[in-house]
This record gives sequence, C-alpha cells and structure tokens, in this order.
Amino acid sequence: MIFQLVFVIATLLLHVTVAGSGTEDGKSTQLLDFDITSSFNEAGRRIISINGHDNTYGPTIRVKAGETINLKVQNHICTAKEALLGEQDLLWREFCDTALHFHGLVPIGNENDGVPGLVQDAIKTGDIYWYNFTIPANVCGTFWYHSHSSVQYGDGLRGIVIVECPEYDSLARAIANNAGIDEVETPGPFKIDEAETNDVGPAMEEQIISLSDWYSEFDLDVMRDKVMAYDGTTDPHIDGSLINGSEEQDIEFTLAEDTEVIVLRIINTGMSGTQIFHLEDHKMIIMETDGILVKPYVVETLSMAVGQRVTVMVHLNEDVISGNRALKIVNGCNKMMGYITKTAWFVKEKGANAKSSTKANIKYLPGLNKHELYRELEPHDSTGITGLWESDDIQRIELEYSYHSDKDTKNKFYTGMYKVNGKVFDEYYTDPIILNNGQVAEITINAKDHMRHPWHLHGQPFQVVSLGAGREGPLNLQSPDTDAARRYQQDLQFWRDNNRTPMTRDSINIPGNSYAALRIKSEFQGKWLLHCHVDWHIAKGLGVVLEILPENAKNTAEISTDKQDPSAQPTQPTNRLQVLLVYFLVMVAINTALYKLLM
Repeated sequence: MIFQLVFVIATLLLHVTVAGSGTEDGKSTQLLDFDITSSFNEAGRRIISINGHDNTYGPTIRVKAGETINLKVQNHICTAKEALLGEQDLLWREFCDTALHFHGLVPIGNENDGVPGLVQDAIKTGDIYWYNFTIPANVCGTFWYHSHSSVQYGDGLRGIVIVECPEYDSLARAIANNAGIDEVETPGPFKIDEAETNDVGPAMEEQIISLSDWYSEFDLDVMRDKVMAYDGTTDPHIDGSLINGSEEQDIEFTLAEDTEVIVLRIINTGMSGTQIFHLEDHKMIIMETDGILVKPYVVETLSMAVGQRVTVMVHLNEDVISGNRALKIVNGCNKMMGYITKTAWFVKEKGANAKSSTKANIKYLPGLNKHELYRELEPHDSTGITGLWESDDIQRIELEYSYHSDKDTKNKFYTGMYKVNGKVFDEYYTDPIILNNGQVAEITINAKDHMRHPWHLHGQPFQVVSLGAGREGPLNLQSPDTDAARRYQQDLQFWRDNNRTPMTRDSINIPGNSYAALRIKSEFQGKWLLHCHVDWHIAKGLGVVLEILPENAKNTAEISTDKQDPSAQPTQPTNRLQVLLVYFLVMVAINTALYKLLM
C-alpha cells in the first residue's frame, strides 16, 4: 500500500514537471496550452475563446527576459461543417484557419512571427501547432499576442504579454521615490534621481488596462456584408468600446489599502479606433512605450494608436490614497464622427470612494494631443539605444498609399482596395521589398488618404525620424521646397544638433495627407510585414512585405536559443529538484518493500 501511494505521488510530480514549467541550465521554461474555440457572450454574439475565457481576451502571459516559451495552439474555432465551407469560400477559410503573432516581441525568429501563408502554414481546424522561442535578454516591457488571420482578434483571439526585467523595476522605483510631480510643467520631462531605487518608498501596485473598440455583429459578417462587398466601406460603424473586455460603464478596479502609486500598462488592442485615456485630476508619467523604456515624461491625457502600448506611473492624490474619493478614468474610443465615451474607477478596498459627477468631453480633455510625441519620448539609457541611426549609405524606400474604388479595381478584387505603390498587400507576399542586410534603411510612408492610419512593423523596432502633423502632403527628398521636406530637414537637424535619440517603437499613427520617415536596422533575416493595423484595411490591401535575405543577416538561431522546429512538440526540460524528490520517494518505496520482505 505504501509503495503504491509513493508511486502515485511520484507519477503526479512527473506530470507537474511536464505540464508546467521547468529549468535547464538555470533557465526557466513555460509550457503553455491554448485551446481556441468559439463561444457566445451574454448578448448571444459569437466570440472566440481561449481556454474558456469569455471576455474576448485570452490568458495573460507573464515571463522574464531569458525564459523560454513552448506554446501549444489547438484550433477548434470552426465546426467540421464550417471548415468544409472554407473549401469554396475564402472568407470562411481564413476565419477557420489561424496563427498567432506576438506583437512587438522581437527578435524571436521569423518562424515565430505568426503570419499564415508567409512564415508558417495556417493552423487548420483540428490541428495543433507549437510556437517555441526564448525571450531575448534585452527585451522588456508590454506586448500582446493576437491572431493574424481574418478578423479573429476582434472576436477574442488576443491577450497580453508582460516581459519582466530588473531595468523596468529600477526605473519604476526611481520614479516612485521622486516627489514633485505637481510642480512639473505638463507636458514635460520628469527629472529623477536614478539613485533613488531602494525598496523603501511609497507602496506601488500594477494594473493592466486593455482598450478596444467593439462591433455588436459577428466580425466575419461585418467583413462580408459591409467591408468586402462590391460597394463596401473601409470603416464600418463602431458600436461600442471595451475596457478589459467589459462593455459596461463604470467598471471598478480595486486597489490595495496601502497603495500610493499605481503603474498602468495600457494597451490599445482594438481593430480600428484610436484610444484616448485620462485620469481626472492626476498626471501620468510615461515610462515605457511599445516595449522600450523611456526617459520619464509627464502628460495629462494619452492618445494611442491601435497596437500601441504605454506604461505610466501615477502618484495618487491624498483623497484617493485615503479612500475618500475614487479615481475617475475617462476613455474615448475614436469613431468616424466623434468618440464613444466611457468612465471607469479605481477604488480602495475599504473607503467611501466618492465618485465625481463631472461629465467629460473627450475633445476638451486637458493636454489632449492626438499627434505622436516623437521628439519628446526618448529611449532610456538602460535600453542602449542612443542617437539617430546613421550609416554612410542609407537605403531609402518610398511607399505611397491611397484607396482605389475605380471600376477596374472593383472588377479585379470584387471590392475597392488600398494600394501601396500600385499593389495590394497580398501581391507583396510573392514580390516583397528587399532590404539590404546590415544596413540602415529609411522607409518613407506617404499618405494620399485623408484619414489617420496606425502602422505597425514586424521584426524590429523603428526610429521615428520625422512625422507630419497632417496636410503637408508627401515627403519627396527630390522636392526640397515642400512643407514635408522642410519639416523633415528640421527634424534631422534637431536630432544631430541636440544629440537626441528619436522615439523608438513598433506602432505609430500617421496623419492623413501627410508622411512618416522611419529608420530601421536591417538585421534579422526573413519576411516581415509593414501594415496598417486597422483589420478592415489589412483585408482591403493596406500593407507591404519587407524581406531581409540570409546573406550577412544575423542568424535567428543566435537570437532564439530554442533550436526546435516551431511546429514540433518540444522536449520539456525537467526541474532537477523534482527529479531528486521523485528519486527519493522511489527509494523510500523500495526500502519499505525490502523491509517488509525481510521482516
């Protein structure tokens, strides 16, 4: 009986070792399992669920730099009947297939970028796929994962990724331990004493705030009936907005009784709308943007493009610390005409938590600035990103996009389409733009469209060298007397004369009838997307593929220490302590059995 009991315990311990996390040579591994299914919310709207989560977000992944992720994805989004529809219907096929992109989490290897049909085969209905990669040692901050197939992520195939690191913790503690925020001219830099990083200081608490637009209809129906129809729109009507997956007004976030400072990781995980975020009577200190720690900068209101992440620190007012007053969140989700306005609250566990009755008008929030702070948000010294990226021979790429609804385009694609340099997104899959290995490339994106578009680059971050405010027209360096060219030259002079480093991130809002000049270091081989992050616009062709060929490129094996094929089941490393414990229990069982035989 004792032997059987010990054997059962040993078996359970081995099971925990394989199903949870382990270590190998001191490096931790997380083994994750995502079962992706379809479900319905309380309103009866079809959504996508990961492991039973029904709030349109999957589990949050929290890892440390240097850890390895082995993520198993099982695709059960569609029924067998729906999967059969996909054999004749492209929209159904793209919806039933899937893949996961880890937005901003670079470099983890091109094979893990999650773009079906480009870097991996789509995960078909009933199939299993493994993503295996190691978080690089210099990666830190806030990221997210989402589907890169059809319009799945707006239905729920998305979630947050947090990468922890000592540099982040040190910066947060230094900001928390420095007083005087009320004296800072807003907007403006927040000067801190970097030595003030000891653990003695105000009590801090972290919260994750995910923001999204929301469509009351199933997104595949919106795609078919309103977007990809012959006379379809580029921007279907947004019906609502979500804060942490909730469509409700006045949701509450509970703070611990002793909390004096909050750190907010804010992510725009929407499909279309720019998000506005404001805290009533409080200032926010920006400390991270898109996975890049930045020199602290104080603002009153945030404007965030789709895909962007901003981490802020907030020193709470005395009334909020004591619990006498709740802290009001004002959120505006941008739609074609105006904003969907929502309020939420930070409250203490115990306290009166009196709530302000002031009605907010998004357009008149203090400090609202819908333009990117590309001169103001400078990478922190700990990132190692210093100065404007330069080289003797910069590769220059010019992209120009606009919407085409002419008869020829609609007859060819059965709907109007965006075109970049005369081609739609899918055409770049087989005819990518080649980047020179090991060279600095400057990519100019010219918008001949009147709308603001959120652009995202896969594979590497970019420096924002210059960005129009809107209506300057295209940037053409061969035409120096234009408003765009003059602004570009002024920005170049600013970086060089002041020895400043441009804002560095992976997602950016580009104003209409304007331009952005972005610089990257072409380091990591593979095919990488550069695209508008409005999901409807991707479907309508707004993006390109960049390719860095293997010659002289950094080997991705040097970046991701996991050498396994991403589609292969990993051999899970075993925790030595658990092995020793199992060995000990087995030996106890053997000794017990021998003792009984001899006695």
